[in-house]
Amino acid sequence: MIYKSFLKRNPNATKVELKVHIKKQVYFSIAFMIGAFFLGGGIGTGLSAKDRIINNNLKIKHRITDSNDIQKDIYLIDSNSAYYFM
Repeated sequence: MIYKSFLKRNPNATKVELKVHIKKQVYFSIAFMIGAFFLGGGIGTGLSAKDRIINNNLKIKHRITDSNDIQKDIYLIDSNSAYYFM
């Protein structure tokens, strides 16, 4: 399918040009699949966390102590360079 449409647009194309075109299409397809996988996983995880917050279904697994030695149980949404607490 890829080579037929390419050859219709470029009837004088060589085999090397066809191989380069197919290689570009394969790279684009792989990059699109990887991007879609991570984007879908991030959206799904976010929606899941949103539902748990709305339904108050959070499992409290962490405890934080502030500078006045007051401890509070928290739900840790994510851990990277910034922490978000509830």
